[in-house]
Amino acid sequence: MKKHIPTNESGRSMVEMLGVLAIMGVLSIGAVAGYRWAMDKYEANEILNEVRKRAITSSQARISGHEIDLTEYGDNGRINGKYGVVADNAYNGDDRFFTLTVSDIPQGVCDKVIDVNWQMPAAILLDGVAVDDNTVCGEGNNEMLFAFANDLKSGAVGGGEGEETPDPNEEHCWGHGTWDGTSCFCEPGWFGDDCSMTQFCDRSGTCYDCSSSSRPSTTAEECAKCDDSSTPRERRNGYCIIPSYCPEGFIDTFGSCRSCSTLGDVRTNASECAKCEDSGTPRFMDTNGYCYPCDYSGGLSATAAECAKCDASSTPRYMKGRSCYKCPTSLVGLNTQEKCQSCHGTWNAGKCS
Repeated sequence: MKKHIPTNESGRSMVEMLGVLAIMGVLSIGAVAGYRWAMDKYEANEILNEVRKRAITSSQARISGHEIDLTEYGDNGRINGKYGVVADNAYNGDDRFFTLTVSDIPQGVCDKVIDVNWQMPAAILLDGVAVDDNTVCGEGNNEMLFAFANDLKSGAVGGGEGEETPDPNEEHCWGHGTWDGTSCFCEPGWFGDDCSMTQFCDRSGTCYDCSSSSRPSTTAEECAKCDDSSTPRERRNGYCIIPSYCPEGFIDTFGSCRSCSTLGDVRTNASECAKCEDSGTPRFMDTNGYCYPCDYSGGLSATAAECAKCDASSTPRYMKGRSCYKCPTSLVGLNTQEKCQSCHGTWNAGKCS
């Protein structure tokens, strides 16, 4: 007869197993929620960063007296191909302001945008209602309007449904002065009020002589203080510079004289780039504000009119889609009459030679 020998083996009970699974489930839910929060926060930061870039571009256009043009951002100005962006040169008919409206924002991302204490816009509206501490984003896709003063730094706006009237001293003078209903009397040292009439002030309140070699970022009004001085200055891309004397070339963004035969891209404005049109080495502008020589090898996003400025050069270019390309040595590969003629070729029987 066999004897029964007891053993010390043991196992987990069903209750213990269910407890472990419950803990794993809670941890998984927390991980998913944390991931969703982080992704919403990332998307919100992307929207704010991109709106900020477009606001700076729009501000430069409005201060210069031009219409807003966001074509340099491509894809009809959309953010990351997801969120639609529409610009307007006025807010409720007031052309002292411009607006950027972002649509298709999911609820979680919208909530994160509202949570950011962003002082740059003069007003933020969600679906037509001014944003405040009690604003709640909708469950679907939301639309947010950001209203900016043309100079990005002043002006309180009205007109949004449910919008409260802001403190004029805070909004008009940014907390650094007193608003009398027409103009802002600022504290000494803020935006140049303690600078002499022969000086101008940068955005941080530092004074400069008009003859200074510095190129500070400042407002058009401050830069204009040098107009009647022995060294008048000019404001470009937000910087106050002393223009260079450049009779046979063009001036770049930083005020330096550049030859039309300079190799590579040069940051400047369209009127300066156009000075090379009648030279022996004409140049053209891409949509990002850079001036290129006609013999630049790569394809560049540009308008047809800018691309055509190379027609009379020794290295003509042609348009393909929205890009301007250098004409190849062999014209056989040019498959349209327009491209063929742009490259000084002869179109015959569907071929270019």
